[in-house]
Amino acid sequence: MANLDSDQIEILKNYKQDLRRGNLSKLAQDLMTKIGSWDRGPITSYLIEHGVNILSAMTFIPSSGIVNLEKLPVLAIPRNIETIRSQGIVDNPSLKEILIEHGVENINSNAIVGNPNLTAIILPPSIKTLGKEAFANNPNLKEVFIPDSIKVLPKGLFSGCDDNIVVKANFRENKSDRLKCVEAEKDWYRAHLKWIKD
Repeated sequence: MANLDSDQIEILKNYKQDLRRGNLSKLAQDLMTKIGSWDRGPITSYLIEHGVNILSAMTFIPSSGIVNLEKLPVLAIPRNIETIRSQGIVDNPSLKEILIEHGVENINSNAIVGNPNLTAIILPPSIKTLGKEAFANNPNLKEVFIPDSIKVLPKGLFSGCDDNIVVKANFRENKSDRLKCVEAEKDWYRAHLKWIKD
């Protein structure tokens, strides 16, 4: 795990068992207070990779919140997370799929970026907003499902992603409910958007 020295890892190992058994919110808060000056992204990533569901004690994923995952191919974002902030999930070489549970509402600009082996992102119908370039620079991203709750596709949402990406969305009969995007990206979406009929 990058950016953690042996003393920091030893402290985390001591907390790991307590975090698994006890009041996760209180223990996580205590842990974060004790190590307050450390970069929290590697800490969160270390705990996730070692079986501690630290995300269940959080309401948002902060910038550099999940970085450098080296052993975890699937990341589940629990329903208590309301927002994935800018640069929240970044530079995770092992990450192949992100499953976002119903309850998550906001994915900020540049929130899930630079994950070289990420192939799929599953978005729930609770998502209300997607920020500009939210999924940019995931070069192997091949599939994303856009829920009906999204009405506007922000600029550069998939810039720097696989040329063969398939963006799936339910077909919307009512014209006012149809997805909108910036004029400059309409041809791109015509080529990559796959409509699904229920």
